[in-house]
Amino acid sequence: MATLCYGSITTLSRLVFDDGATALTIVALRSALFVLAIGAYLAFARGGIDLPRRAWYASALFALFMGVWAYGYLASIAYIPVSLAALLFFTFPLLVGLFAAIVRQERMTILKGFALLLAFAGLALALGPTWETLDWRGVALVLSASAVTAIAYVFITPVFREHDLVAVNFLANLWLTLGAFAYGLVVRDFALPHSMEGQYLMMTVIVFYIAAFSLWSLALPLIGSVRTAGMMNLEPVISIGLAALILGERLTPVEIGGAALVLLALVLVARPPRPRRTLRGVA
Repeated sequence: MATLCYGSITTLSRLVFDDGATALTIVALRSALFVLAIGAYLAFARGGIDLPRRAWYASALFALFMGVWAYGYLASIAYIPVSLAALLFFTFPLLVGLFAAIVRQERMTILKGFALLLAFAGLALALGPTWETLDWRGVALVLSASAVTAIAYVFITPVFREHDLVAVNFLANLWLTLGAFAYGLVVRDFALPHSMEGQYLMMTVIVFYIAAFSLWSLALPLIGSVRTAGMMNLEPVISIGLAALILGERLTPVEIGGAALVLLALVLVARPPRPRRTLRGVA
């Protein structure tokens, strides 16, 4: 469900940008409304936030990660094609497996490694990037977003397992909101959609973000960072499908074949580990 919401955001955001909004505006507003919605829940249903100082520090670092990956991914589209930006950004599941193995958070098995590489190959086919039109600024932005996203996956998973993930997410979005608005006021990069339709679409993007982020946070401690990252490969496939329905883009046989490879990789990476067999009656 988180992947479905995130995949919808990509196509809808394209329409919002075409109507005059900026990436920083969407990042700031969606985080602000997330803070208001989840803050109200924490205040009335939980009676406030009860987290140790370590969790507060972790939420601040997580907010920095979130800001880099959200802005880097969206801003890169101004310099390179959307398909290329999506392909480069979705190198992060491969990096998650690598980083998780380095810190010994999860084992990078041969099957997981093959599945993630297969998903990357499928994305290359499904998204069909135009490598001729490269701008180093766009590439740098989206690769930075990819690397930081992978680090955030590995970093935040144990934090979510040890502390209240709702409260941690609230604080992270609070710091992100304050930082985004402060930065936006300095660089003067705020702009709302011109039409009423564009404003409704932006509100839809914000609602989808709140749902997606909440569901993603619930998934991380349940199935782990590597498997969650692998399942997120479905996001660009959803974006391609919605672009065909909403924007009128046609899927070529090569793109359909790439989407099929991604789905196969998702099946492989999402398989639960087999329980180890034990020998009974052996002293």
